[in-house]
Amino acid sequence: MDLPLEVIQRVLIHCCPREVAEFSKTCRAANDLIHSPCDQYLWRHLYLAHPFDHPESVESDRIAAGVVAEAAVGGAEGVDYRRRLMDLVKAERAAAKDGYAAREGREALQALTRLLENLPVWPTSGDANHLHQPSYNARWLEDNLKEESGLLSSDSSNPITNTQEPYNKLEGAKARLRLCLFSSYKHNDEPGYFLTDEEESFFTHKRNRSRCFVYDLRNYSEKNRWGPFTTDNCVNWIHVEHLMNVVWMNLCDSPLLRMPRPKIGTESFRPHSSGGAHSPEDWAGVEGFWSRYVCFMDYRDLFSFNYQHEGGPTDPSFFEDRSFREATRLLEVKLELTDPSILDGLSFRPPKAS
Repeated sequence: MDLPLEVIQRVLIHCCPREVAEFSKTCRAANDLIHSPCDQYLWRHLYLAHPFDHPESVESDRIAAGVVAEAAVGGAEGVDYRRRLMDLVKAERAAAKDGYAAREGREALQALTRLLENLPVWPTSGDANHLHQPSYNARWLEDNLKEESGLLSSDSSNPITNTQEPYNKLEGAKARLRLCLFSSYKHNDEPGYFLTDEEESFFTHKRNRSRCFVYDLRNYSEKNRWGPFTTDNCVNWIHVEHLMNVVWMNLCDSPLLRMPRPKIGTESFRPHSSGGAHSPEDWAGVEGFWSRYVCFMDYRDLFSFNYQHEGGPTDPSFFEDRSFREATRLLEVKLELTDPSILDGLSFRPPKAS
């Protein structure tokens, strides 16, 4: 190659990563230029032009906002843009295929989860420079991960499991991504939209399967702190997905269609996306009015489902009975921060056992 290095790099930054990879196969010099660069200039431009959010800006904004940032995003040698981009390109390819190797799927889910865990902070109302700036990372996730993607699919015909069985981290990663990307049953979330008969049948079956998991008392014990957690104190995303399946489908029932709903989509998972200004002391943005939906069944039905139902607590037919009822309630609470000085001298240690 007789052209100067700078000229070649300038040309390549206008290509897509796959074209750059093909160019690297033309000769040894091209391979060295692409895969053993003396700096990150080329891969940095390719990464940001894909486009993705600038990882260093995301990290600094998250640290300034007091939320968890990716550990050592730069490290001593700076961001490895080549590795980041290649991992995401491979994940993009895996998401577009119907089938994939186990290792390919595992690595793709890891790359997608890393991207999801490092979405940029939602700009505050006083940040005029970044107001309403959408996240490139969030948009890329939604563009490349569809509900029909084989990468996120789980076989709904499998038996309903419970938390007594070992937690499947791969299925948990799929459940987490599905929750963030498809956190509503309805493609059209406009008021007055009703499910078709086909949608109603599909989602009712899915809700009843999730009810089997949610109301199975074997899934709540001291080992998982009586909630959607694993025995090693991590979030059990499979359990969380079942909980959300029940809540969202209940909100699609006719009497609740016009009730207020939370934001949906990947943008709503950005830190501080709940909106509203907050003081520096309220770094987590907890002050204000909060709403939550709770769903529950009659305790007599709960007992019958777990101990008297002929099919046991994994049989969805219990919830197909027309007499079954499940309550859904909207609870609202106003939270305010207490002046720390008021708490001086107060002890919050738990009482000692007598």
